[in-house]
Amino acid sequence: MLSGGGRELRSALDQVGVEPGMDRSEQAVGTSGIGTVLEAHQPLMIVGDEHYKESLDRFVCSGVPIFDPIGNRLVGVVNLCSSTGENNELMMLLARRVGRSIEARLRDTSTQAQRALLDEYIRMCRTPAQAVVAFGPETLMMNSQASAILGPGDHAVLWNWAEEWISRRNSMTGVVELTGGVTSRIRASRVLVDSVTSGVVLSFLPDESPQPSRLLSEPRGGKWSRVWESTLERVRAAGNTSHVVALRGESGAGKATLAAGLLDRGVGHVEFLLPANDDEQRVVLHDVRAALHGSKTVIVRRVQNLHRSQIANLASYVEAATAPIVLTGAESWGSEDAFAPLLQAVDVIIDVPPLRERTADIPQLVAEIIAASDIDCAPLRFSRDSLGALMRCSWPRNIAELCCVVNSAILNSGFNDVKLHDLPAEYRYVGPNMQLSTLQIAERDAIATALAGNGWNKSATAKHLAIGRATLYRKMREFGIEA
Repeated sequence: MLSGGGRELRSALDQVGVEPGMDRSEQAVGTSGIGTVLEAHQPLMIVGDEHYKESLDRFVCSGVPIFDPIGNRLVGVVNLCSSTGENNELMMLLARRVGRSIEARLRDTSTQAQRALLDEYIRMCRTPAQAVVAFGPETLMMNSQASAILGPGDHAVLWNWAEEWISRRNSMTGVVELTGGVTSRIRASRVLVDSVTSGVVLSFLPDESPQPSRLLSEPRGGKWSRVWESTLERVRAAGNTSHVVALRGESGAGKATLAAGLLDRGVGHVEFLLPANDDEQRVVLHDVRAALHGSKTVIVRRVQNLHRSQIANLASYVEAATAPIVLTGAESWGSEDAFAPLLQAVDVIIDVPPLRERTADIPQLVAEIIAASDIDCAPLRFSRDSLGALMRCSWPRNIAELCCVVNSAILNSGFNDVKLHDLPAEYRYVGPNMQLSTLQIAERDAIATALAGNGWNKSATAKHLAIGRATLYRKMREFGIEA
């Protein structure tokens, strides 16, 4: 603590127990210029009777938190104190300057590697609304946008993903599945100091569910399947003739890409994502209502989240709209009677097929995913066996899931041509033309994982799974699992 005013003020502070070694936390003394700043993590001025303890009423305290600029950890507080009768208008300004000077000194005493990581992190944070995370051997930094996205377990997920390639590539763009089941497209950049890796900075790219860049045009590997070409034709026709279009389908099937790519009429578009929370939904629908009287195409996603009380409201907004409208939602939305008012406002409904109904497109989709991944090396190819395995999978999360698998296989291959064994274990072994139920998929994955974990020793695997060897062999044949 810094004090001014001579012997009288120092004596007054001594009388209330303000001295080295004393506990000045908010739990110990209540509201104060030190403890409250520690709790609030922000600059505060506590004046007179704002203090919890009456003995502190005669003081004005200006407190500023001090953060370690590398780890962004709260390491202390600068607290300037004077009596209430003195001029203290400049105390907070002075406290802030002292705090910033201390933080600058902490930065100067950090290692060159830590400073390089911090500089790159700060540079990436300059992009508005972009979530950024920086990892180092003993460092974790993230901005507020990243904190809102990530849970406690996601830090390890991101580090494990980055660690797989950090020693081999300077940069990489890929899709990562976070602990909540949400997939994010992330750009990772390695930070080097004298050719030594000091850390990695991850920036979250804006697309919530990334899709291959040429999903709507001629693919590199040939033509799309008849199923997908037919869907594209129906969407194009709807864009030319209909004012309100509804797209239904499973998550990750490509609804948002179709809406943004083919239905914005060339005038641009604005997207709204309907949250599940009723209060948040009201706020979003207020913005939707305003946008519907503009010139851009309005895309409203996750319509299945609409609360019953909001369905009629959105229906009335749509009927009065001047802008073109696209509604997207799960394959089942609209089946309930409650959605009838909204469906009456829709001109055409198009069902978007899931990936399992267009597996012939997988070789082309894989090529597009590779091209979109920004891998700075020779073109990669997937072997015939690996593509065949992917074409026999059921893909419950559709293209978003395929993106994750392709990027994982590329990492497993060491950025070389991808073979069957480079695919994640649960995607390698599916029998020819099998359509597996959810229970069968879980059973197949458990067997494949157990085999890999036991070094493909059949006896050990059977014992591990508590089944007979004959049953294990039969299940391996049934699911097409081969060593």
